Amino acid sequence: MASILKSFLDWLRSLFFKTELELTLVGLQNSGKTTLVNVIASGHFSEDMIPTVGFNMRKVTKGSVTMKLWDIGGQPRFRSMWERYCRGVNAIVFVVDSADYEKLGAAKQELRNLLDKPQLASIPVLVLGNKNDLDDALTVEELIEQMDLKSINNREVSCYSISAKNQVNIDITLQWLIKKEYLRGAAFSPIAVFNPDNPSIKVGGTVTFTQENENGPTQIDVKIEGLTPGEHGFHVHEFGDNTNGCTSAGPHFNPNSKQHGAPTDENRHAGDLGNVTASADGKVDTKLTDHQIKLSGPHSVIGRTIVIHADVDDLGKGGHELSLSTGNAGSRLACGVIGISK
Repeated sequence: MASILKSFLDWLRSLFFKTELELTLVGLQNSGKTTLVNVIASGHFSEDMIPTVGFNMRKVTKGSVTMKLWDIGGQPRFRSMWERYCRGVNAIVFVVDSADYEKLGAAKQELRNLLDKPQLASIPVLVLGNKNDLDDALTVEELIEQMDLKSINNREVSCYSISAKNQVNIDITLQWLIKKEYLRGAAFSPIAVFNPDNPSIKVGGTVTFTQENENGPTQIDVKIEGLTPGEHGFHVHEFGDNTNGCTSAGPHFNPNSKQHGAPTDENRHAGDLGNVTASADGKVDTKLTDHQIKLSGPHSVIGRTIVIHADVDDLGKGGHELSLSTGNAGSRLACGVIGISK
């Protein structure tokens, strides 16, 4: 029954937590940008592709993510347009013909010119070495060296070797692109709004989440009011279901089947956020940093529930029969599903 409920909730999340990514593909002419867009969209390679003159835009839906792909011409007369179409996107995809050694210098310089634009600061970049089906194509390591990618330290930069023609590593490319859904705050900003577990409880507030890259820590901004002064257990619970109050949210989010612990413990639930402390007027206004809370991937907290408890969480060390499962943190005062704000 639990597995059926989990499958249903995963399906529900896919309906309500859709998002749109805006991505711009640039690179020198004949690097294979248009071919790549066509393969992503249709899953098929065509010998009859016509190089882009100016720009084209195509929308592609993969699961719950719709990608708006801007394909910008690579001829010299169109390169001045690159910056304009890269502003505000979730990621820049720079395509290089990894078998055309004569153009590598120009590709490197054009990438640097683009990334030096102040309006494009911090936008992630994916460099794709296309045409690895050719015998003399550069490896990823060689391309990173030739493009001097390690010296770019003001943003996330990734590099893959692909073949749009033979559809090699297209799946990895798609995974990277889809993960960018949470990197730009304007496009993806998770938030939970607390609702009291019953009408007699006057607890309310919000919790917002930010994570600058998929391997980095998550910042959690907590604002709650209506609590009794002192410490209160604070956790992410497994289900985004509040139909029967906070009880419907299920147990702590624990994908790795560990015991309850403190946020700093290695052996802890992913949802274990310890305690937050209410001031004398019953308010919490604090920021937490956590390395196990994720906003993407199989252990994402999006669509799950954040709960504030009545009592202090003993962090698994209280010796109570509930210490290693709930921290003996008492009843659930208020909760909110973690969703996406504008």
